[in-house]
Amino acid sequence: MILVTKWFGVFLCDGQSVKRHELFEKDAKAIAKKLAAVQRGEILPEKRKLAQKRMKVAEPRLSKLGKPVLFDSSFIKPQDYGLEPQFMQKVMVELGKVRTREPLGEDRCVAQAIRATDDLIETINLMSERLHEWYGLHFPELADYAQDLRYAELIAEHGSRDRILAELGIELESVGSEMLEDDLETIRSFASGLEAMYRRKEALDRYILESMQKVAPNLTHLLSANLAARMISISGGLGRLARFPSSTVQLLGAE
Repeated sequence: MILVTKWFGVFLCDGQSVKRHELFEKDAKAIAKKLAAVQRGEILPEKRKLAQKRMKVAEPRLSKLGKPVLFDSSFIKPQDYGLEPQFMQKVMVELGKVRTREPLGEDRCVAQAIRATDDLIETINLMSERLHEWYGLHFPELADYAQDLRYAELIAEHGSRDRILAELGIELESVGSEMLEDDLETIRSFASGLEAMYRRKEALDRYILESMQKVAPNLTHLLSANLAARMISISGGLGRLARFPSSTVQLLGAE
């Protein structure tokens, strides 16, 4: 005996004949929920009801019920059980709705977060380069005393060269040009935007670290949170990454 699952029911076959069967209720939404459960790897009550000792199954995921074997079940047709092809279309549409409404796995959120981080890094680099060129007209030496977030923070909070020198507690004669107050205010506003982006990146990094420690603690320990998240992102999910052969993982690492 071989246990076979079709989109409209479960069948116990002996060769090319159906000995017993359990049809799903003739409701598109109800069938869609059962098919979604099948795709998630669950064993339906109908399958357990038809299960027998020393039975074979047509799907490897049902190996708990019997030995998996290859089996051509195309002879089981929905028309023979009063179902039309149009009804199958309705079921598939409902199945799509059910699967898209399912809760997202944490690995998918982490993948989106690392992509957002990469976008932020690209934007931060562009804005930082512009700020250095722009404010460097007034105080080029500041780049020797502050970098990245601190550089944008000092400009956003203090603006003028003299106030920044007082904040840093240093004395030097700058080769930069004097600027009008209106020009400095515009640069301060630009620096404030850059500072906010640095803060957002820090928040994303914290989120990625906390999420990765829950989603993939071993991978995080090996690679660091951000690199592990990138591996998950480019592989299409934690499940796919876990099933990849070592050669594919090596290629992903090189990428």
